[in-house]
Amino acid sequence: MNKLLLSTVALASCFQIAIAQEELPVPGEPTSFTGKFELVEGKPVISFEITAPTMTQSWDNPQPLTEIAKIEVTRSSYYAGESDEPVKTFENPAPGAVLTGTDDEFLTGYDYTYKAVAYNADGKNSYGKNLYIFTGIKPAKPEVISCTTDAQGNPPVTLTVKAPSTESSSESELSVPLTSLIVKDYISYGNEAELKKIENPEAGKEYTFTIDLESGKEYSLRLYASTEYGTSDYTSVSVFVGKDVPAQPGNLAVTSTGSGVELTWTAPEESLHGGFFNPSDTRYKVERITAAERKTIATELTECSYIDDCADITAPTEVSYTVTASNQQGEGGYVSYRQSIVVGPAIKLPFVENFNNVIEGDWYTTYLPENLWTSETSSDYGGTNWAYQSSTWSLSDFTGLDGDADKEEGYAYCGHSYSDPGDYDNLISSKINLSEAKCPVLIFHYAAIADVDNRLAVSYRDGETENELADLGINENSTLENDATWVKKTLPLSEAAGKEINLVFHAYVPENDNPEKEINVTNVYIDGIYLDDYPPVDNVTVQNEETGITITWEAPSNSTVTADSYDVTVNGKEAVKVTEPKFEIVPEPDMDYNVTILAHYGEIPSVASEEIKFSSKLSGIMSVTAEGAASVEYFDVNGKKVIAPAEGMLLIKRTTFSSGEQKAEKEIYRNR
Repeated sequence: MNKLLLSTVALASCFQIAIAQEELPVPGEPTSFTGKFELVEGKPVISFEITAPTMTQSWDNPQPLTEIAKIEVTRSSYYAGESDEPVKTFENPAPGAVLTGTDDEFLTGYDYTYKAVAYNADGKNSYGKNLYIFTGIKPAKPEVISCTTDAQGNPPVTLTVKAPSTESSSESELSVPLTSLIVKDYISYGNEAELKKIENPEAGKEYTFTIDLESGKEYSLRLYASTEYGTSDYTSVSVFVGKDVPAQPGNLAVTSTGSGVELTWTAPEESLHGGFFNPSDTRYKVERITAAERKTIATELTECSYIDDCADITAPTEVSYTVTASNQQGEGGYVSYRQSIVVGPAIKLPFVENFNNVIEGDWYTTYLPENLWTSETSSDYGGTNWAYQSSTWSLSDFTGLDGDADKEEGYAYCGHSYSDPGDYDNLISSKINLSEAKCPVLIFHYAAIADVDNRLAVSYRDGETENELADLGINENSTLENDATWVKKTLPLSEAAGKEINLVFHAYVPENDNPEKEINVTNVYIDGIYLDDYPPVDNVTVQNEETGITITWEAPSNSTVTADSYDVTVNGKEAVKVTEPKFEIVPEPDMDYNVTILAHYGEIPSVASEEIKFSSKLSGIMSVTAEGAASVEYFDVNGKKVIAPAEGMLLIKRTTFSSGEQKAEKEIYRNR
């Protein structure tokens, strides 16, 4: 039974192979297919000629063809509404035979595609060969000689054209007469309104159309020439009827004036649409464009210049400008200054950057900085590797400093994963104003990542001078528990106090000093940048009492924190830490005192206060030099100053505070 089954299968397989071997070859496409339109005894006819294929259809191994069952010719025209209409069939043509035929059942004046396809006896066919032909005699386009309105742009429109004398596809003279010249108003695709028509124009002759059109509008006029057997392609001419708006201003120049921007431009000499306009009526509108808004800052200007004082801009901001010309008819052309220019005063403290300027999109959220930053790079191609985002596939469970698994936060990163030794990118802040700062301190965070060689240098720029604050490897303080850990870094900028500076974050790949060790690089991440002043103690008051000397001061603070402890140093001795803005001294007789106070803001120390000098001698306070400290003076009842008060004297005590305020009170003077 099994042997019989195997024999049957084998026989069937051989039979299938035999059938496959007997399949007839498919003819290739005809070698050539040409044709033309002509008039035969006044009747439109397409005459064509086909050379039958000589090879089988194959991309890589065509074989000589021995027979062809038939070649079918069809025609199609989208605009004539025809598709694969049969034209002629050639039965059993010999390979390579030249076949001729005609067609007179088409519609004249349309573009047609004729197709010749060869078949074998099984009905399998080639791809076919196409013949593209216009079924008619199409004139060349009419020529526009002129198109004008009256002196003030008002109607009518006078249009002078020259009728064509040749056919469209060649320089041959028209073999049939023209039947019409037509002017149409182009409204939209497939929508044209006929305005004027001349019947049976003479080829090569000029004709003038007078057309009444509505004022205050631009028209696109199209001209056609026709014969009995076809219409030309159109010639287009635009004309504005009525008074036009001005074209765009020219040569817009934008120059920084330090505190603002000066704009200059040239007046348009033409109208926007080619119509009539009076240049003296032109007015200008100036718009300022920032990332946040597009704001009109001037209108109805008659001069070709404007100064934007930028008084409403409170921080460094990139701006660009657009100037639009207009007149009583409306707004015309405009010119834009696309290059951005930075304006605005330096940023006042505190400087805060969390890269959380969020822009919600339809598909994703974009994170950008809150402040203006620029960049520098070692790449010859320009651009920058610094960018902003809130998560990355390369680090698990990683987001910005204040983010977590439920809420992502933005950060900045430098894409150095594929960089080479020596490559660097700088992220540079706008100007930051430290003119009133006494003890500026920079706090920032970087993502510590283990086993990588990337480095991050942090500095500030004072004009052209670069002042390095730190140079750290981003593997410092990393852990193996997390792909990346945010690390806080605190850097004093005491040397920058009183200046305007730029912060610079310099991400770089160090040179490889060990050829046997491969450099391992990744991206550099930063976030949580905070720069503020941590001011020293001032407004000190020294009060001499019978039992002791009491020093008090106002607790200094910045925008987020108040000093919470103080180191008080008296006459150079070891500092004493206190947590309240008050310090008491048990006086020694006839002792001069020199006191400084150092404020602490948590882990951040300020700078020491100015020296506070006073004495326990009978003359009272010797001097107080600390900014804001009070001075005490004594006068008798007649207003005469008492230099050395004596025990039991009735005196007037005058205390002068740092604000300039004075307080006077009577008291009985007591020695300590």
